[in-house]
Amino acid sequence: MTYIPSNLVRVGLFLLLLLPHGFAQELTDSYLPLSKAETARRFPLKYEGTFTRGELDPEEKPKPTLLPERVNIGVAGAQIAKQTTEDSEELTITGQDKNGKDWSVMLGGTTVNHGFRFYSADLDKNGIRDGVILAATMGNGTAPTMHITTLTFDESGRPILFEIEGYFHAVKDGIFDVVDMDRDGAAEIIYLNHSDGYWVTNIYECSNARWTRVNGKHAERKFPLYTRFTNRPNRVAVTPKVGRNPESDDLSNATARISGQLLSYKWADVNASEDIVLKVKTSTGKTIECSPTSWYSSFSVVIDKPEGRRIVQMSVNEKDFKAALDEVVNGKYEVAFFGQRGKEQISPEMLWATTK
Repeated sequence: MTYIPSNLVRVGLFLLLLLPHGFAQELTDSYLPLSKAETARRFPLKYEGTFTRGELDPEEKPKPTLLPERVNIGVAGAQIAKQTTEDSEELTITGQDKNGKDWSVMLGGTTVNHGFRFYSADLDKNGIRDGVILAATMGNGTAPTMHITTLTFDESGRPILFEIEGYFHAVKDGIFDVVDMDRDGAAEIIYLNHSDGYWVTNIYECSNARWTRVNGKHAERKFPLYTRFTNRPNRVAVTPKVGRNPESDDLSNATARISGQLLSYKWADVNASEDIVLKVKTSTGKTIECSPTSWYSSFSVVIDKPEGRRIVQMSVNEKDFKAALDEVVNGKYEVAFFGQRGKEQISPEMLWATTK
């Protein structure tokens, strides 16, 4: 067995924490076509603590503290608990709505495996504090470095899950990319991705506990914005050249794209980035197939009943995720699909199921 000095282990862990932050900041400094005045309109987030499988690093910036088991989100607070199964680790967040009905959210993947920073704020100014998770993707090259996962609460006090990956990073007063550019008191997320030779900048805005990608005028800008993918820093917004078609996934969860009934599903090895296939009978009577993208593992199933709401993310263990799909199929629940990744196939981000 090779001995590795403890000081080198600490340095390695420290660099692992710094790399996503440094790379993300470098990208935004080099290619984000927004002024410092615009990005300085930070939406205020309260740092609640850091979840980690090991020890906190005292050199990490901003300085971390341990995340408590109970956080002040939702109408009556929420409990956070880690669960270990045979093939994975999950994080379960639980609480109650305004009528005392239980709700739960089950998360897995990099959110649990690599730790995260947890924040709270009223993102949509509806009077209920929401949760925000910032977690590393552990991606390579120019792949997105961080996930932002939000738990917003609707007027009933039940949660709605939203996840987006990008080049986000923590700053002293919150998250650099969570802002309020139009100064209306609600949060926005700056979303940067690269496509067909360009960096594409989008804005997602939060309203009534849901997120919508802006297409058009917002504050002093018109989105999306495009900057050329160059070797040198370039923050000048341009119009893409003829023949170029830079795109961005639309992860909005405010308006359903498809509704109907889930007839069946074909399982796949999602841990090997294989996509499951969902067979759906739409509200118009047409039978279609859709495949959530397992590469991101952010697809979720929401089961909303009078007695409570349960959310299960695809990144959790196979048994629990299959159980959620089986309940939707066997119960013949009404379903709606939100979000779309790419254009090659129907690839939603969320399945929302309700009892008839």
